Amino acid sequence: MIRELIQSGKHLKTIATDDFRKIRIKTEANITKTVVVRTSVYFLLDVTSRVTQQEAASQGTGNLSEEIKSKTDTLASEIEHVQMERIDFENKQENMKEKIDTLEKEKREHKDEDCGDKLRPFLYHEMGIQQRLEFGNVHRFGKSYRDKPRPIIARFLYFSELAMVKHAGKTLNGTHYGVNQQFPVEIEEKRRKLYPIMKAERRNRSKVVLIRDKLYVNDELVSVANDKAS
Repeated sequence: MIRELIQSGKHLKTIATDDFRKIRIKTEANITKTVVVRTSVYFLLDVTSRVTQQEAASQGTGNLSEEIKSKTDTLASEIEHVQMERIDFENKQENMKEKIDTLEKEKREHKDEDCGDKLRPFLYHEMGIQQRLEFGNVHRFGKSYRDKPRPIIARFLYFSELAMVKHAGKTLNGTHYGVNQQFPVEIEEKRRKLYPIMKAERRNRSKVVLIRDKLYVNDELVSVANDKAS
């Protein structure tokens, strides 16, 4: 009886040991699975965090690229504007150089030519003025052209001598010469508007008198308004 109990106890111990071993194996397997799952979760979280950081960095790079492009476009526009200003300045500088060269050429020609000595014989022989006139300044005007002399401008010291030359200007009708009084630009513009009216009235045998920028037809003043005479 006692032997049977001992054998039965050994059998139960063996069964208990086997069951414990199985339970331990299952427990270890579950622990291993838990560790694997946790590791996988941690890895997934780390990957997700890295992706989020990469997306943020990519968005920041996109914003930086747009800012760089905007500044580049602005700089290109400013460079183009500066180039246009440089071209305009060079053109103005070239025009100024041409004007200076022309003035220097005229000055050299004036030194080589005494216009007063040419004008006095002309007044005597062509216009019949025997009186010696006094000039403040005599010089040629404008650019030189082939076979076309530049006009001579004379400043008179006395108004009476100016009036004498203007009156004698009629002796040049039918020739290649003429006498004109020089006026300021504003007055010349008004006179140009009056010239057609003056010529038309003269053809009609009207009494026409043009004094500076005033035109009188039959002793009545002709006014100019909006580029039209009335």
